Amino acid sequence: MEKITSETFRPIRLILKQYFHNHSVKIVREELPVDRYRPTMAYRPLDDQINIHPRVTPHRLDVPDYYWRLVHEVIHSTGHPSRLGRPSIESFTSAFFGPSEEEYIGEELFTEHVNRLIFQYFGLEEAVAPFQLPYMAVWELRRRDMGLALPKEADVRRTVGYLLTGGKQ
Repeated sequence: MEKITSETFRPIRLILKQYFHNHSVKIVREELPVDRYRPTMAYRPLDDQINIHPRVTPHRLDVPDYYWRLVHEVIHSTGHPSRLGRPSIESFTSAFFGPSEEEYIGEELFTEHVNRLIFQYFGLEEAVAPFQLPYMAVWELRRRDMGLALPKEADVRRTVGYLLTGGKQ
């Protein structure tokens, strides 16, 4: 594989730009808890925003890690009730009740199935594999331990299509 730079992810940036143009998802820079000693990103459905730690940039994380994380959070945002309306995300919008453990596991696995196909579509799956595969494996083990079903392929493909068109149904 050729040297990976921010320019390698230009097609990803373009679909994200179109998505953000078509929807009111906000990007907010604020301090977040750290994940494995690294600053993180998080989608907050209640506020319909993606929070990014101020130190997280493509230049401070590995470029593929940055875009894998950002696309992951954008995929969560597609489940907002004003978009594709996944029940697992809708449960996050309650101020009193969050998602069940089953919903949380299902949403994380769903998101990574979509993420894998998005990066595959652009021929970038090898670039993000070192970040995505271990993360996905953890959620897959939890899914198996709880006896949960895999994400529905039709829903995964619908979300991939939704993102590739900039969030148009």
